[in-house]
Amino acid sequence: MARRLRWGSAFVLLLCVALASPASAQDVAQDVASWVGRPVSDLRIVSAGRIVQDEQLISLIEIHRGDLLSMKAVRDTIQHIMGLRRYIDVRVEATADGAGVRVDIVLLPLRDLRGIVFRGSLGLPESALRGLVADRFGATPPVGRSIDIARTLEEFYATEGYLQAAVRPVPLGDVEAGAGDLIFDVTAGSRARISTLEFRGSPAAVVDTLRKQLNLLEGSEYEPAALKRRLDAYAAALRRAGYFQARADSLPTINSNRDAVDVVIAVTRGLLVSLVFIGDELPPAVRADLVPIEREGSVEQDLLEDSEGRIKEYLTARGYRDASAPFTVSESNDRLKVEFNVKRGPLYRVAEDVVITGTEGVPESALKPLIRIVRGQPFVKEQLDADLAALKKAYLQRGYADVSIIANPIISGSDAGERAVTITVAINQGPLMTVRAISFAGRDQLPESALRAILTQREGMPYYQPTIDADRDRLETEYLNQGFRRAHVRVDPPPADGLADVHIRFVIQEGPRVIVDRILVVGNQRVSEATIRRELEIRSGEPLGDEKVRQSQRKLAALGLFRRVTISELQHGQEQLSDVLVTVEEAPAMTLGYGGGVEFQRVETNEFAPRGFFEIGRRNLWGKNRSVNFFSRVSFRRHGATDASNPLVPPVTITMTNLEYRVIGSYREPRFLNTRGDLQVSAVLEQGSRTSFRYKRRSARIDLGGRLASGWSLLGQYSFERNEIFDDRINAIDRPLIDRLFPQVRLSILSASTVRDTRDDGLDPGKGNLVSISGDLALRQIGSEVGLAKLFGQAFMYRQLPTSRRIVFAAGARLGLGTGFRRSVQVLDASGQPVLNSDGQPTYENVRDLPANERFFAGGDTTVRGFQLDRLGRPDTFDRDGVPIGGHAEVVLNSELRMAVWRDVGVAAFLDVGNVFSQVSDLNVTHLRTSAGFGLRYKSPVGPLRVDLGFKLGTLQSFGTYSESRLALHISIGQAF
Repeated sequence: MARRLRWGSAFVLLLCVALASPASAQDVAQDVASWVGRPVSDLRIVSAGRIVQDEQLISLIEIHRGDLLSMKAVRDTIQHIMGLRRYIDVRVEATADGAGVRVDIVLLPLRDLRGIVFRGSLGLPESALRGLVADRFGATPPVGRSIDIARTLEEFYATEGYLQAAVRPVPLGDVEAGAGDLIFDVTAGSRARISTLEFRGSPAAVVDTLRKQLNLLEGSEYEPAALKRRLDAYAAALRRAGYFQARADSLPTINSNRDAVDVVIAVTRGLLVSLVFIGDELPPAVRADLVPIEREGSVEQDLLEDSEGRIKEYLTARGYRDASAPFTVSESNDRLKVEFNVKRGPLYRVAEDVVITGTEGVPESALKPLIRIVRGQPFVKEQLDADLAALKKAYLQRGYADVSIIANPIISGSDAGERAVTITVAINQGPLMTVRAISFAGRDQLPESALRAILTQREGMPYYQPTIDADRDRLETEYLNQGFRRAHVRVDPPPADGLADVHIRFVIQEGPRVIVDRILVVGNQRVSEATIRRELEIRSGEPLGDEKVRQSQRKLAALGLFRRVTISELQHGQEQLSDVLVTVEEAPAMTLGYGGGVEFQRVETNEFAPRGFFEIGRRNLWGKNRSVNFFSRVSFRRHGATDASNPLVPPVTITMTNLEYRVIGSYREPRFLNTRGDLQVSAVLEQGSRTSFRYKRRSARIDLGGRLASGWSLLGQYSFERNEIFDDRINAIDRPLIDRLFPQVRLSILSASTVRDTRDDGLDPGKGNLVSISGDLALRQIGSEVGLAKLFGQAFMYRQLPTSRRIVFAAGARLGLGTGFRRSVQVLDASGQPVLNSDGQPTYENVRDLPANERFFAGGDTTVRGFQLDRLGRPDTFDRDGVPIGGHAEVVLNSELRMAVWRDVGVAAFLDVGNVFSQVSDLNVTHLRTSAGFGLRYKSPVGPLRVDLGFKLGTLQSFGTYSESRLALHISIGQAF
């Protein structure tokens, strides 16, 4: 004989809470009273008649073989399993088994949603229906919202004119439903038709124009959404023409069969609005912002009153404290005139520096810098109030909690044009209040020493209420992070009698401490549960802290595998024990990207390079967050012949020349061998060009890196590559020996780098720093044909100035050093035979230069902008014709001021300094060259569009037939640094 305990429904969580009550427990106890206390001889998990061996499910079972069966274990097991939200019902069945009891946990699962199926007569494109469902309910909507989805679809059909449409969700148990499909039966019917059509409105000419533009006829199909879009566009055009009260509406009347509609089109143009300013002059540049009736397309009374207030504020901020700007609205001959009568009144000007009295407690030298009002500037009451607030804050911070500060501006003169203002500030500082003691009331579970360590307020310090309020917030946050979900901290108010010594008393209501019982992971289909759990900071048996929840969400989101991540608490009957439910919605495993554009660059001629790219990747291989990616980019560089002395002259001819490409295949494995390091293996095929040569590169690379707790990232790399130089433009006499002996060179390089990036935006930073240092070492012992060592460091800082307009100061420094290791190489002739010396012995040359692709070059839109690409360097880094050779050392210093001007448009001014040196020993800061310039910025959807014009400062250089021009023009996307 078997006894059965059944819990489960669509509202399972509510039932679980109810069953935790004493009454429910009694009912259940009566049902299984025969088995409670008997040993569990066997335990099975059954679903659809099959034994389930799911590790996560097994970990949630509180009933164990050999234990005595208890109601608590049964309840906890059901609560854990139902928390997964994967089952409609959970039954616990008990059967006698000798002296013990055999327990079966029977699961009735929710059907996994494989996809959404629309069947029937759709009428509309299926893609439109799927897009609507995805936008409103997500890519994998909850099955329980099928009725809401159906209702939304019917409303959508109605906006498209299908007024008889019916959408019915098919129950999950329907025998016709495919496994895992959420099916909707759709009967779109036919689109309603316009039975009668009437146009109303004024004037008649506007009505006639709208009738012709709409091209609507009686008997045509009724499409309300499209009709509304056309009417809105027409009304918007009228408002742009100055008819700010224009309206165009559709008034439908639907017949009883919902297959025909009587449509009335009501259009009103309204009056032509003109804006007039009389009285004192108001700068034309600010009028549109102060009175935005054209931008808002409205002449509502509220908008005009707000505009009047803005004009007064504008003038008051400039010293005209009696300013007024009353407005009138008048109608005449189909026109509506809005007239503002601007009256500035006299200008109030500060006659003398502000005099401060009563400064016994704080030295006047500390107060004077807080007064920004100075003699000669316009008197602005708001500025005076701000200065008084700064003075009061200075006293409050020093413990004068009852300080009183009063300003007495004295106005003299009766000149209608200008008045003189003399300001005296009187300070009554009151008693100095010091924190005598800090205590905690209600503290029980956290040690007092830990709480005191959190505080910034200390005994003996001046009493300052904002510091104490911040400490209260810190204490409450600490309790929440330690699992006290209902903790509350308040501060007893200080005594009202202004005592010199204050006792700060924090009153704490700790509440119960919530401990994590089980962690449930749901929603993952391709991503393994182990990958998700690895990123969680939450642990079973530990307190459920807010900060650990936030860190877990951030780390899961950073994987890039999920559209959405939520972490929620599932309370038990026990107040101090909760399950944690981690719900994820996976992003598509495949990524696809492509695009194209045109690059313009000025070197010796204007160069145009149409380019395109294609990228495809697969994330989350084998559910372990591994990924593979393929990226390709190709461009055709065109050269236009122009006069090199004038970069603004357009090219005379354009010819297609060299092909450039870059192809990268990569594989990435996070947490390589269960460490904190990420492994990436890449293969690269590349062909490109510099100003003095073209090159091909074939390389394989292995990277292993990770982030340290301090915010620094470390990366180790090994690369094996073959570089080929061709179309070398360097004069044969000046060509470096390594380029002649090794036009093809094999390099085996070990690299290490470290980076710390605190920028707020990688594309257009406003604050933060970026610091990186990298080093390369190529040795013949590990497969290189030549040996070399390189070091490159860079540091950038970004600071937003404290102004109302966004102004960012950016500065950067870059230093590159390199050297080749000496190698003796036998000289061969053109046929590959050894060249013999006068003694008949083979000739050898010593090579110590860096290969062409490893040398440093500077000049261009990202380094020193007064120079064209690669055109910066000492004379010995060029050949006799002015073709860049490159060098072993590089210094680049940049500074730039970026200012927003209007919406997405900004300007910049910059100063760049730097140079390239042939050898490290040649590096000399007195040989740095300087350029300055200005630029225009536009914040486009793909990043800042940048136009810079740089000017060389100092003496120009000449090489053979090549002479430097004074200026350089650059057009590119992204900030220079």
